[in-house]
Amino acid sequence: MKAIKRFLGTTNKIQLKRFLFLSGLVAIFLISLIFYNLIFSNFFYNCENGEQCFKRFSDEPHPAASSSLTVAGGIVPFDEQASEITEEFFKNLNNYSGIKTIVLISPDSHNQTALTESHFIIGSNFDGQNNDLLNITTTFRQNPLVRVSDLSITLEEGVSNLSPLVKKYFPQVAVVSILVSPLATKQEIRQIVEELNTFDSAHLVLIGSTNFSQDLPDNLLLLHQVKSLRTLINFEEKEFPNLDVDCWQVLYAVRYFSLLKRMEHAQLVIPTVSSTITSYPASKVIIEESTPKSFCSLIFSVGKTETQVSQSALLVGDIMMARGVDKYTQQYGLEYPFIKIKKMFKGVDIVYGNLEGPVMENALPVSLKSVNFAYPVEVVGLLKDLGFTVLNLANNHMKDKGSAALLETRKHLEEYGLFSLGDYQSCEARYSYQNGRILFIGAHLVYNNITCVNEIIEQVKQIKKQDPNIYIIVTPHWGNEYTHLANTFQKTTAHSLIDAGVDAIIGHHPHVVQSIEEYQGKPIFYSLGNFVFDMYFSKEVQEELAVGLKLTPNEVVFYLIPIKSRQSQLEFMDQNESRKFLAWLGAISSPNWQNLIERGIITLKVGD
Repeated sequence: MKAIKRFLGTTNKIQLKRFLFLSGLVAIFLISLIFYNLIFSNFFYNCENGEQCFKRFSDEPHPAASSSLTVAGGIVPFDEQASEITEEFFKNLNNYSGIKTIVLISPDSHNQTALTESHFIIGSNFDGQNNDLLNITTTFRQNPLVRVSDLSITLEEGVSNLSPLVKKYFPQVAVVSILVSPLATKQEIRQIVEELNTFDSAHLVLIGSTNFSQDLPDNLLLLHQVKSLRTLINFEEKEFPNLDVDCWQVLYAVRYFSLLKRMEHAQLVIPTVSSTITSYPASKVIIEESTPKSFCSLIFSVGKTETQVSQSALLVGDIMMARGVDKYTQQYGLEYPFIKIKKMFKGVDIVYGNLEGPVMENALPVSLKSVNFAYPVEVVGLLKDLGFTVLNLANNHMKDKGSAALLETRKHLEEYGLFSLGDYQSCEARYSYQNGRILFIGAHLVYNNITCVNEIIEQVKQIKKQDPNIYIIVTPHWGNEYTHLANTFQKTTAHSLIDAGVDAIIGHHPHVVQSIEEYQGKPIFYSLGNFVFDMYFSKEVQEELAVGLKLTPNEVVFYLIPIKSRQSQLEFMDQNESRKFLAWLGAISSPNWQNLIERGIITLKVGD
C-alpha cells in the first residue's frame, strides 16, 4: 500500500512538471503569434489561398476612417496583362472609407454607341442596389445622350474585366457602369459628370477603366506617357484630345469629377509597359508575345497635387517627298510613307523633322534623276495632321528653287501653324524655336560654315546668361554622306557648341545613321539618317533613328527608336532587328555609353 502511494505521488509530480512545461510552451507560442501580427500586419497584406504576400506599392499615408469620402476615384487599366496593377489599385482604394456607390466609366471598344445617336450607354452587370443607383439610371433615361442597356455593359471588357475585383473588394457597394463613345465631346462629358455629381456625392466615386498607348515600341510608349500623365494631373483641358490613349474621354471625365469634388491629389502613379510588367513586385503574370501596351494606375484623393513639369519631343531625320517617293504617293496616296508608323507622332509636345526642299503652290514633279526638290502645299497639311510642329529649313536643298521658294515655304508653314526653323544661309536668332524650356537652333553646315557656328556660339552664351535653365538643342545639317563616323569638322564644331552651353546636338544629312558621342556628359547624335527618302540601294540608307526626349526639372531622358524603310514606306524594326541595330550603334559610339545605347534609353541629370 505504501509502495502504491509512493508511486502515485511520484507520477503526479512528473505529470505536474510536464503540464507546466507544455503550458509554458503554449504561452510562448501565443505571445509570439500576437507579437508577430502586431509588427508585420502593417507591412504585408493578408495571404489568402496560398498566394504570395507582397508590399503595397505606395508608402503614402492613407486617410483615417471617416463617414464621408476622402477619395474621388481614379484611373485603372482593364487589360489582363495589367492584372497585378489593377488589383493593387482596388486594394488601395479599399483603404478609403465611405464608398457606397461606384460608377465605372469605360471606352466603348465595340462601338455599341454607334447603333443610336447616344454617345453614352449606362447599365449594370452587378447585383445590389441603393438609392444612388436607382436615381442615376432613372435620371439618365431622360437624357437623349444616354441609352440604358445592361446587356451592352456586359459585353464591354472595360467593365467585365474589372467586375471580379470590384465584387471582391466592394461586395456591398452598388455599381453602375457607363460606356463612352469616341465621338463624345468635352461639353457632353462635362454634362454627364456634373449630373453624377448631383447624386449622393459624399459616397460616390468615379473609376475610369482604360489603357494608355498601344501598338508602339516600348520606348515610344514610355515617351507618350509623359504628356498623358502631365495632361491628366495638371488638367490641361486643350491637350486631352491630342493624347495617345485608347479613350481620352475617360481620363477627362475622372479628372473633371475630381475637380468638382476638390479632390485633386494624384497618387499611385504606376507607369509601365507590357513587356516590363513581369518586373513588377510579386508579379505572377507571364507575358507572351503580344501587342505592346502602356498602363497607368492613379487615384485622386483629398488635396492638391504638385504641378507636373515635363516636356516631350520627338525628332526624325530627312523628309524628302519628291522623285521616287512622289511616284509611290501618286499611286497609293500622300500618306503612303507614314501609314504604319503615324501613331508615333501623336501624344508628344514637339515633333521635329528636316524638310529637304521647298513647298510651292506650283511645284512641278521632278524626274527620278533630279536633285532639285519641291513639294506641293498638301505635303504641309499632311505633316501637320500627322503631328509635326517644327520643320527645319536649314539645309542644302532648301535653296533648290531659289530664295522666293524659301519665302513661300515659310508662308505655307505659318498658314498651317508649323514653325520654320533655321535658314539655309543665315544663323540669326530669329530663326530659332522655343517651346517651354526647350529651344531649337537649326544650322546649315554642309559646307563647313564657320561663320554660322560662331554666330550660334554667341547666341547660346547670351541665352544661357539670361536663363541657364533653357535646354538648347542644335540640329545641324552636316557631315559626309554614306559614312557612319563623324568627320573632324563635325567633332570640332560639336565640342565647341557644347563648351558654349549647348545641351544636345542632333544632326542629319549623311543619309545614314552615325555614331553617338558623349562629350562633357552631353549627347551628340551626329546623324539620324534618312526618314522619308527614295534611296533603296543599301540596307544602311533604309535604316533610321528617331529620338524621343523627356525633359523634367532634374533630368532629361533620350529614347532611341530604330525604324526601317522599304520602298519609301516606314515601319518600326521588330525586337530582334532593333536589338541588333542598337548593338551595332553602341559599338561605334562612345564606349562609356555603349550599354545605354544598346538598351535604347539614355538618362542624364540637368540643372544644379
